[in-house]
Amino acid sequence: MRTKILKIAEEQMKAGGYTSLSFGAIAKELSTTRANLHYHFKNKESLAVEVTKRFIADQESDLVKMAAQFTGNFPKYLEGMESFLWSHHDCNGRVGACVCAQIIRQPQVPDSLMSLAQRHFDFMRNMLTEQVVESQKNGTLRNDVDPLVIAMQAGCVMTGMAQMALFMSEDICSGNNPLKGTLKEWVKNYLPL
Repeated sequence: MRTKILKIAEEQMKAGGYTSLSFGAIAKELSTTRANLHYHFKNKESLAVEVTKRFIADQESDLVKMAAQFTGNFPKYLEGMESFLWSHHDCNGRVGACVCAQIIRQPQVPDSLMSLAQRHFDFMRNMLTEQVVESQKNGTLRNDVDPLVIAMQAGCVMTGMAQMALFMSEDICSGNNPLKGTLKEWVKNYLPL
């Protein structure tokens, strides 16, 4: 039961963040009572924290594996990141790919959730920066630009793509993805001259 609750709660949070998390809707979908849900999770915040921790752990595990695969080749790493992004895009409505991105948009989110989301974004920034540094050492990226600048710009482009995907869901899900290749084109600005 706990696993089913977490799965539904994650979908709710991807769709609308903390404010969309509803014990009543989960209970209805599972044909159970709210009391049964409260047996597994004390309150909305404890459920949201568990969902967010699990989401972050899964996503970061996948991203670490990808980073190891493309260390020293940031352009190929970004191609992998883009594939990762599109594989996590939900074609069943306007559901985001990231729980943390939904959390940071909302007012009055509990500090426990905001700190988890911040830690995840710090992880992403550090991972991107490390990839840039290794690529600059290998000569696959120009080394006359601060690695943090490139990393932060890459993060902005990825975030923008994820947001655009929400509005262009029908095109993307039908196979007509005008955003595909955006990271590959963007990174050309930083290839060696």
